[in-house]
Amino acid sequence: MAKTDNKPAFVKRDTIIVGKEYAQLLSTLKDRFRRSQIKAAVKVNTSMLEYYWCMGRDISRLHEAAKWGSASFHSPDTAMAYFHEAAALGHDGAGLL
Repeated sequence: MAKTDNKPAFVKRDTIIVGKEYAQLLSTLKDRFRRSQIKAAVKVNTSMLEYYWCMGRDISRLHEAAKWGSASFHSPDTAMAYFHEAAALGHDGAGLL
């Protein structure tokens, strides 16, 4: 009767043959992984740059449209700190100000 347990089979270190091909494979995998990390970082940085650009544009438009003394442009840096803190806690920041 065949053994049918689903336990993983572990590879013994002694059975792994490290040769030129294996070393080349590891080198290729490491290079691909590093390139993927760099691509991901560039995409994240691009997205954050777009976000901050839009945020600055929106604040600038609000400031231009505000009348002197209207207090609609009180302290955007404080407001953003509240929103970032709320986002870190998993809230949308509504009603914080």
